[in-house]
Amino acid sequence: MLSVEATYEIAETCLCLHVQTAGRVVARHVDHVFRPLGLTNGQFATLLTLHQAAPVPIGDLAERLTMEPSTATANLKPLERRGLVVSRSHAIDGRVRIVTLTDTGRAVLADAIELWVAADGRASRGLSGSQVRALRLALRRLSTTRPPVRVSSAKSVDINSYRERCVSHRSGNKPMTDQKVVLITGATSGIGRATAELLTSRGYRVFGTARNADTVVPVQGVELLSLDVRDDASVACGVETALSRAGRIDVLVNNAGYSVVGAIEATSPSEAQALFDTNVFGVLRMVRAVLPAMRRQGSGTIVNTSSVLAFLPGPFMGLYASSKHALEGLSESLDHEVRGFGIRVVLVEPNFTKTQIGANAIHARQTIAAYAGTSRQVSDAIATKIQGAFGPETVAAEILRAIERPHRMRRPVGFEARLLSRLRRFMRAGPVDRSLRKAFALI
Repeated sequence: MLSVEATYEIAETCLCLHVQTAGRVVARHVDHVFRPLGLTNGQFATLLTLHQAAPVPIGDLAERLTMEPSTATANLKPLERRGLVVSRSHAIDGRVRIVTLTDTGRAVLADAIELWVAADGRASRGLSGSQVRALRLALRRLSTTRPPVRVSSAKSVDINSYRERCVSHRSGNKPMTDQKVVLITGATSGIGRATAELLTSRGYRVFGTARNADTVVPVQGVELLSLDVRDDASVACGVETALSRAGRIDVLVNNAGYSVVGAIEATSPSEAQALFDTNVFGVLRMVRAVLPAMRRQGSGTIVNTSSVLAFLPGPFMGLYASSKHALEGLSESLDHEVRGFGIRVVLVEPNFTKTQIGANAIHARQTIAAYAGTSRQVSDAIATKIQGAFGPETVAAEILRAIERPHRMRRPVGFEARLLSRLRRFMRAGPVDRSLRKAFALI
């Protein structure tokens, strides 16, 4: 029997296929409707597919569109020139190009679908009911990014107008009545700092925490609070300060955490307890402190920074992986408990990220000579992966999507993390095990 997550994954894939097929049919039957936007049949289908999919290699995009790679590339070039999509080299394999839909592309696509909806009965010609529902769902999702502007009567469309609308919509000039309040733990470095800077630039009111806010480099536009997630009184005081200043907390981002490196046999219970006190019990303290306010509001989002090591083994990072496994169990259970109050919980799962968490990792005090050679090989393999990894800004962008887009329990960050997540769920254990041991230089 398929799990709920597997069923959801398959349903999303079916929706994606419906949208692609519908996109081609709509473009063929009512091509003139999209002409003001300057889109060809293939370009419209390409934008629809990129909206449904995460950033994908060009080869995968061509396969989803049932096109030759050369045709997909030809469709992408004008879209990239207009700023509707961007492509970049894959972090690991530079020969592979990854394609992403931009905010401007979403704005144009929202208008295209709005035009389709407004095209009387002609637009639904040749579409099944599920395809019509898929396109309408795509419109609703796009509308959460930018309310579409009807341009059906326009003879031509200035692409710069889309950029201006996107900038103004995402600027920091939101009215105070609409301004969401975000509390981020561990906000002075790495993923936390990048998230605080991004959310501030998008108009959120951000409170960031540090153990001693007076001794850290300030983050522009962020109100820093002294808060130690290991201390009940400190957590209560920090949350109460944010509530007294802003009156509410709409989003909690639990980001504070660290790693312990070393063989499990060499890690003492006291070292493990200290790690869990921050990575797991710190989250529990923050959740307990903010939930009463969120329940009174009738809404809220809790974003917990997890890791791919929450669903994969982490040799010589076993206690860190254990803390992230525990965090995922806590988060998924909590989501079911608080959903009835209008509160949702999200897990963001980065792969190795270019931050200081590796450099700041605590090494187990005990060393066991029998593990020395293997431990060094794994450490070198991880260092190489971190060197070629994306920066914290990529994780911050996923946290923003977790806040603004429809709820999804787990959000792996980046192409490789999404691939690993799917392989772990759907592939046989043997091949996955061998692949992981090879990646960690254990074979």
